[in-house]
Amino acid sequence: MTESTDVKTTREVIEVTEAIAESAKLSLKEIVTSMDFLAEVNVAGFEKNTIYLTIEGDSDAGLLIGKAGGTMKALQQIMTSIMSKKHEGRIYVKVDVNGYWKKREDEIIASALDAAKVAGEEEISVMLEPMNAEERRIIHLSLEDQPNVFSYSEGVGAIKQVVVAHTKFQEERDDN
Repeated sequence: MTESTDVKTTREVIEVTEAIAESAKLSLKEIVTSMDFLAEVNVAGFEKNTIYLTIEGDSDAGLLIGKAGGTMKALQQIMTSIMSKKHEGRIYVKVDVNGYWKKREDEIIASALDAAKVAGEEEISVMLEPMNAEERRIIHLSLEDQPNVFSYSEGVGAIKQVVVAHTKFQEERDDN
């Protein structure tokens, strides 16, 4: 009897170098160009096993962002797959088109701080819009040092809601 070769192996984490980041830039530029977009692709930075790429484009750049950043997220997934396979290890690629992700991050943080103010002053819980894991993480990190409030995710599946609550509810929450 032979062993199955279909078993998915865990990839080793790859430390990103300037050469790997430049390779990612060229791969993304090739994808963007093949989609007939006039855009500049740059390496915004890299750390550990993550590469940050930016796309700056003309008025059609909204199509690269997509509804709620969907196309941009798909580009990230494609680039992560390409780079991980190419370098036989785990490499993450984050893509930002015309500053969309930075603006979205700022909106998320502002929303979290507004909810924290209301929850803290009125001693209530505030439920935020449904978000993916990356967006929820931003909320939790932005509120970890806020007085009189805490946050937690609620729901099932990939898209959940964050609840920002007054600390008077924390013991009750911990008991559940």
